[in-house]
Parts: sequence; C-alpha cells; structure tokens
Amino acid sequence: LPFHKESVSIGSNTYIGAQSIIKAGIQIGDHCLIGANTFVNNNIASCSIVVGSPGKVIGKVLLQNGKVILKYDDGCME
Repeated sequence: LPFHKESVSIGSNTYIGAQSIIKAGIQIGDHCLIGANTFVNNNIASCSIVVGSPGKVIGKVLLQNGKVILKYDDGCME
C-alpha cells in the first residue's frame, strides 16, 4: 500500500491537552484550546475551545483589552 504523508498545522498560542490525537492533514487556528484526550478529526477555526472524541467546538477564546475571556456556547458551564 502506498504511504501518504500529510502535515498538521497548529497556529500560534494554541494549547493542546495531554493524550489528544490530531488526524493527519488537520489545520488548527491561532489561540485555540484543545482539551485532554480530544480526537481532532476536522479543521478548527481560530479562537475555538474544542473537547471530546470526536472533537466538538464548545466555545470561543476572546481577546479583549489584553485579557483572555473564555465564552462557552449555551448549555455549557461558565
């Protein structure tokens, strides 16, 4: 079988939790938070908070006046 290599792209100021798995060819934007044990199988937009297996976006990282604010989607803890 032929072997195909695909690069993973991880943006600046992105944090990836322990034992997370990122599928080949995935692009993760800047300022993202990826929770521990998350399986990332889709591209992730900048400033996203992603958790689970498969990974699901549960919120956004907002940068306001030099401060980092975590804004969770409805139904998630704040």
